[in-house]
Amino acid sequence: MSVSECDSAPPPQLHRSRWRRPSHLAAAVVMAALLVTGGSIGVHALQGVGSRQEAQLTAARSAARSTLVEATRAGVPTTALRRAISAATLPTWSQTAVSLLLGGGSLPERLSSDAARLTAAARSIQPALDRWQQVMASIRAVRAKARAQLTALATELPALKPAVEERESRLSLQGAVPLAREETTLATLTSADTWAGELAQTAKSAAASLQQDRQLLARAQTLALPLGSASADIQQADQQLAAAKSSAQVNSIVANLAGQLLPLQVDVRAADPGPGQVIVVRLAAQTLTAYQNGTQVLETPVTTGRPGLRTPLGIDTITWEQSPYLFISPWPPGNVYYYPPSWVTWVLHFHSGGYFIHDAPWEPNSAYGPGSENGPYSSHGCVQVPHAAMQFLWTWTKIGATVVVAP
Repeated sequence: MSVSECDSAPPPQLHRSRWRRPSHLAAAVVMAALLVTGGSIGVHALQGVGSRQEAQLTAARSAARSTLVEATRAGVPTTALRRAISAATLPTWSQTAVSLLLGGGSLPERLSSDAARLTAAARSIQPALDRWQQVMASIRAVRAKARAQLTALATELPALKPAVEERESRLSLQGAVPLAREETTLATLTSADTWAGELAQTAKSAAASLQQDRQLLARAQTLALPLGSASADIQQADQQLAAAKSSAQVNSIVANLAGQLLPLQVDVRAADPGPGQVIVVRLAAQTLTAYQNGTQVLETPVTTGRPGLRTPLGIDTITWEQSPYLFISPWPPGNVYYYPPSWVTWVLHFHSGGYFIHDAPWEPNSAYGPGSENGPYSSHGCVQVPHAAMQFLWTWTKIGATVVVAP
């Protein structure tokens, strides 16, 4: 083999493959550059290529990652932003070296372009993030209120602690809430806040009502009135209120107790009329007694409602008056309760549903008094008063006067 043939022979295949690797080629190019330009000058040049653009891209990537975290918490779509972050990579040492040898122009441009795309991708979801921040501010405010209401309720009504804890377990009382769950979360929190607030307020009102009932019981004892089951009724209601789990239950308990204590309440007021104008109708005695600041000014026999249409027990007020007045039957002819149109001289309205104190020209004076509520002149629920007594009441009674219908 001649020298020329040997010189022209290709290098072994192994060497050809190694020199084709980009990293080795870049390293060789860099070494050549360093040898040509001088070691220190080449290093400084490498460090200076695109440094400002690299810093810009680094800042953009950091801001984008923060936005990505926030967007993930908010439930905002992040696909475009993730792709932009993945595509916007910082150059390697060899890429920087190649850029330097090629004139350094393409790398800074690429870095600036990547930073701009990354910033644009982050800004594109910013309106949704702003909306989410507003939503979270609202949720935090309602959370704080609901938490305070539930805590206060459990403190004021210890028996309700299990119910409160059950409510709390179904609430989102901490952490971020994605936009997709905004309305549901706010509705749930608002419902819990309303439930706790209404129940706490209703419970306070019920406690005040129960205190008044105890005072009524004490007053009845002072007046030596028969108490019946009033004491046991109050005690039972107190236990029921402690275990109530809704405003409806509390209101039902209070209303039931009020019905149980109504006879005692009217007995106490009838026995002790108190200040102002008070008209007391006693059904068993079939009498009407008028008081001015506790002093009796009139007493007269009366006739009240017949069987099936009894005059209702209670404490009411005179709401309006009229003279004369025509009564027209709400029942049709042929009905057992029907009566023909009937004029009276005076009426004092005291209870909703058409209950009046009035004179009754069709009833003789001798018919009034005990037992008349079951007689032929018994009323349809009104209190019928003899003419002379009714004339006094008409002149004396003012709108707002109290009417007590006692057993």
